[in-house]
Amino acid sequence: MSSSPQRRQGTSWERDLESQAHDHGLLAWRLAEHGQHDLGDLVVVTADGDHIILEAKCRQALPAHTAVAKARAKARHPSAEFLPLTAVVVWKRLQATSVDRRRRQPAPPVVVMDLDDFWTLIGGRP
Repeated sequence: MSSSPQRRQGTSWERDLESQAHDHGLLAWRLAEHGQHDLGDLVVVTADGDHIILEAKCRQALPAHTAVAKARAKARHPSAEFLPLTAVVVWKRLQATSVDRRRRQPAPPVVVMDLDDFWTLIGGRP
């Protein structure tokens, strides 16, 4: 069974994020897709034992506010086995090249999150 190039690229990005988390000494794993009960793409456990859900995006454009709101809603689904501290979107921006339409990454990936979650993440009161 073959999958689309976009799906393979997204899966590769998720695996890369999982590997990077491990390289930084963090426990992380990819989540299985569960359709409407999907919580996100990965879980990373912080040094304090909190769970953070990552939604991996590998695309040219990203509607940031919509992506963050959707990631937060998915992560707080009642079927979750744990209550995550927060959900973030990790965006690897792609840019088409004119030669063969292959895409390249013009800048380092970024993390996009809700401002209230940011304050909580860095130790502020929720």
